Amino acid sequence: RIHASSGTTGKPTVVGYTKADIDIWADVVARSIRAAGGRPGMLVHVAYGYGLFTGGLGAHYGAERLGCTVIPMSGGMTERQVQLIQDFKPDIIMVTPSYMLAILDEFRRQGLDPRASSLKVGIFGAEPWTNAMRAEIEEAFDLHAVDIYGLSEVMGPGVASECVETKDGLHIWEDHFYPEIVDPRTGAVLPDG
Repeated sequence: RIHASSGTTGKPTVVGYTKADIDIWADVVARSIRAAGGRPGMLVHVAYGYGLFTGGLGAHYGAERLGCTVIPMSGGMTERQVQLIQDFKPDIIMVTPSYMLAILDEFRRQGLDPRASSLKVGIFGAEPWTNAMRAEIEEAFDLHAVDIYGLSEVMGPGVASECVETKDGLHIWEDHFYPEIVDPRTGAVLPDG
């Protein structure tokens, strides 16, 4: 399969994925969802885009691998996002944090209390976000907001994620990814610490 980076810094990087890559990808995203509090049988609303971008399919495969039911909404159609959240009552939403704030605005525009929604966990990635954004989302929806990290050139979402217990940094799935800290001046690999 072919995927591509977002092209934020220029031309998108096109990446090929093998069947084995996709299998590992589903596993690491499933772990990430579980670390965020997801469990088999939960309902996951995927509002990341599907297509060349890795977010939607990565979230989808991981949720199914964990044994969750997926609402494959994709991005956009904010009014419809809120309608499906109200109708299907998902436990988890996977989306960019900035789009979650747009969903929050739509809840308020419709006169709905986001705290009354079924959402218990939000798994947010694909862009940087601040502690202030986390606090706003958690307070508005009364949910746990956790970070998931990935990059198309390596795997997509699921390279690393936060756990719901501490939400204080990313855990790298070291059985699949080998992290190194490199001194930018010398190119030397630095020791742990």
